[in-house]
Amino acid sequence: MGGCHRKRQLYIRRVDQAGIKIEPLLPHFTPARGNLIHFHIKNFIDNEGDYVPDPMVPTDLIKQFTIPTDYIPTLKTELERGWKVFLQWKDKTTVTWDRNNLIGTEHQILMPLAPPKQNFGYSYIQQSDMDLITKNEIVDFKFGKKAYLGKYKWQLGSYRRAALYAQLNKLSPTGDFRLINVFLGNDEPEEQVHDTKKIRDSMSSFETALVETMEQDALIRYDPKYQAPCSVDIYCAFCGWRHCCRGI
Repeated sequence: MGGCHRKRQLYIRRVDQAGIKIEPLLPHFTPARGNLIHFHIKNFIDNEGDYVPDPMVPTDLIKQFTIPTDYIPTLKTELERGWKVFLQWKDKTTVTWDRNNLIGTEHQILMPLAPPKQNFGYSYIQQSDMDLITKNEIVDFKFGKKAYLGKYKWQLGSYRRAALYAQLNKLSPTGDFRLINVFLGNDEPEEQVHDTKKIRDSMSSFETALVETMEQDALIRYDPKYQAPCSVDIYCAFCGWRHCCRGI
C-alpha cells in the first residue's frame, strides 16, 4: 500500500509520458528469488514436511515467473542457502501447522473496501495472500535480513484485518492471531513476533495510505491526462518500469 503511484499509472496504461506504448522489464532478481522460496515453503507445509525442493529452480516456474536464464546459477545458490535457514526455523519455532492447526498457505481473502469520496464510480477490494495462517498465527516470510519496516506492520495488520473479516478468528483458541515475520536472509533464521497492539496502532497510517492509493488509482483510470506523483527511493531499483520513468 502507498508506494509509487507513477508505477501504478505505467502498469495500468502501458504508455509512457510521451504516449508511447511500453512493456515492463523482466523481473528483478530479488522478487524472482522470493517467488521461488515461497513456492517451496508452501509445498513443504502443504505436504507436512514430506517435500524436497529438487530441482531448486523448476523449469515450469522459470516460464511462470518469467525468470531470465542467466539468473539460474545464482538463484540456485541463494535458494539452497535460504532453504537450509528455513529448515532451521522449522526446527526451532513454536509455530505449528499440522492438520489440526493449519488454515492455509498462500491463503487468499478478498475484502470489499469502502470507496474514497473521490472514486469516479470505481470500487475496490483488498486482496490478502497470507504465506501461512494457522489457528494461532499469521506468518509472513522474508528472504532478506531482519528489518523493522513500517510496511511489514501494515502488511501483517492488513492480513489480520482480513482474517477477522473472514471470521477466521473463531477458529482460534484465543480469538486472535500472533503476527510474525520470519527473516531468512542470514545464516540463521530470525523470527519477529510483533506486539499486536502496536500493529493495531499502525493501521491508522495504513488507512490514510489506502485511501490515497484508491484515489490515485481512480484518477489514473478516469483522466487519461492525469500524471500520478512519482516516489523516488531505493525500491526504484526493483521497479519493472524504471526504463521509462524519469523520476519526476
